[in-house]
Amino acid sequence: MELRNSQSKADVPPGNRYADIRQVTETRNEELRQTVERVQETVEDRREQAERIGRNIDSIELSDAARSVVDDASAQREERIEELRAAANDGSLFDRDRLARAAERLLAE
Repeated sequence: MELRNSQSKADVPPGNRYADIRQVTETRNEELRQTVERVQETVEDRREQAERIGRNIDSIELSDAARSVVDDASAQREERIEELRAAANDGSLFDRDRLARAAERLLAE
């Protein structure tokens, strides 16, 4: 709401200015309350939507075949790590031929 100022300040009695200011303030406060309520409702709606979506996509189940693939890959990775540790300990991990092959693979990609 806009404060009407058609008269000069000297012509308007102080009581009327106070009433106009109070009316504008109350109107603005009501508009702010309504805005806050709309924002709160929107936030609550979004929270509920997120919870519904989260419940739907937060779980996954692996088949027995998929579990065996994962287990096999984990076992192979562990074996490879042990091989590399042993090679690092005996010094064969960093020989020239091995480093040259690794560099060729990096440059080929």
